[in-house]
Amino acid sequence: MLPDQFLLVLITKMRKFLISLIIILGSKCLIAQNEANIWYFNNFCGLDFSAGTPEVLYDGPTRYGSSTATISDSIGNYLFCYEWGFIYTSNGIIENGTDMPNPGVSGSAIVEWPGHPGLYFLIVSEWSAVSYNGEFQYSIIDMNLNNGLGAVTEKNIVVLAGWDALDMVAISKMENSEAVWVIVRKQEESSFATFRVDESGFNPDPVLSVMPDNSQWGEIGGHIKISPDKKIIILGYGEGFS
Repeated sequence: MLPDQFLLVLITKMRKFLISLIIILGSKCLIAQNEANIWYFNNFCGLDFSAGTPEVLYDGPTRYGSSTATISDSIGNYLFCYEWGFIYTSNGIIENGTDMPNPGVSGSAIVEWPGHPGLYFLIVSEWSAVSYNGEFQYSIIDMNLNNGLGAVTEKNIVVLAGWDALDMVAISKMENSEAVWVIVRKQEESSFATFRVDESGFNPDPVLSVMPDNSQWGEIGGHIKISPDKKIIILGYGEGFS
């Protein structure tokens, strides 16, 4: 085979390999994001992003929608959602899924327990109007029980280090790890508290990051957001933000 022909064959094979690699990696990225394919919010409505273009859903179990959280499995099948005191599966209220805490506008999140398939943490920072001290707590949901319909196995576990948390919760996956950071805004200590969730479970001892105090004690409602590069956290409440 002539050198030029050999080079052409080599380039063609390398191109096919790179295209295959990109497809595989892209598929893994999509699989990793399917847990957030379905969102449910107020008035029993929701959105399904499984097809790429959002499809409006009218079969949602959530009514009030002040703060909801929804989780699907790795291929995008709906598992359960949470709203104001209740956890719902496709079969109605999950076993032991009542009398849960009431969060504020962005005071709830669902995190899969790393290394424990089918187990999830529901993390809630309670609405300040209900609990003036902003009680911060979590529950554990095991979707391996009841033929896949699940049950709440540990409920409303108070995290003492978050006693003064605002009713805002953000989550961020750690780099090169299955572990997740759970972030809340503390009021008394004027800081962000970052809790680690890994194979060992929910670590109740947070990393504290001091920040300027632009809020008022007992602020009600608001949102917390993390920038795509995970370098900036912004939260809004009342008429201000920080």
